[in-house]
Formats: sequence, C-alpha cells, structure tokens
Amino acid sequence: NDDNRRVVIVIGAGPAGLAASIGLAQIPGYSVELIEKRTTFEKRGASFGLAKNGLKALSEICSGESYEVVNQLKEGGVSTPNGGLLLPWWEMRDTLLEGVRKEQSNITIRMGMDICSIEDEKDDSQVTVRFSNSDVVLRGTMLIAADG
Repeated sequence: NDDNRRVVIVIGAGPAGLAASIGLAQIPGYSVELIEKRTTFEKRGASFGLAKNGLKALSEICSGESYEVVNQLKEGGVSTPNGGLLLPWWEMRDTLLEGVRKEQSNITIRMGMDICSIEDEKDDSQVTVRFSNSDVVLRGTMLIAADG
C-alpha cells in the first residue's frame, strides 16, 4: 500500500465486510486489507432478506460506472411487497465480491488467515493484527469487525 494511504483492516468477507470494503476503497487516500478465515468462497448459507433501505444503501456504497450490484441482485432475487429483495446469502456475497475485485487496486483480500492477536496502539493511533498461520503483520488506522 502507498505510504500516504490510510489502511483500514476489515475482518470478515461476508456481505457486511465486502460492502464496507467497497465503500471505504472509494474514499480517496484509503486502502483496505480484507481478512477472511475461510480459504474459499462456497455457495452455502441461508436466505438473505434485503429491505428497501438496504437496497438504497447498496446503491450509494456501490456507486460508479463499474458497479451494477443492485441490478445484479434484483435479477437473482425475489422482490418483496415492501420493495425489498429475498435471495440466497451466497448470491449477495458473490455479487459484492465481484465489486471488491473491481476495486483491486485499493483492496487486498487475504484468505485463510487465522487471527491470533489484535493490538490497539494508542500512542500512534494504529492497530496491529497478527496471524497464527502466517508471518504477515498488518497495521492500520482502523479495524472493522464484520465477522458475523
């Protein structure tokens, strides 16, 4: 990552972590380290209900020419009477994952990472994340726990 960028560490690559990563990566001067414990993205999970205001929020987060997230979700889901959407959880995740991959210059996805420690370093407003299965050490200005 560029030394002038603020690094945000997002733990969890489910819908919340992916949406947060997309939104943050669009802010000038920010980059995201997205951490996922699993080694692959599997098609499993329950149904996912997305209310009308959730669709609006996704439209705001996933704005720009390269994002068709809401349209893709509508194609794969079932509309609810109140303007929401019902779809498989993995479809929501995969659609957002596609958006993350389009932001690849600002988002690094790290799969199969087992966190062993998180240290809040108050003296320099940094957080440090270490892993039990890797020598990688991540430092960032913010940490978002979206690990369900």
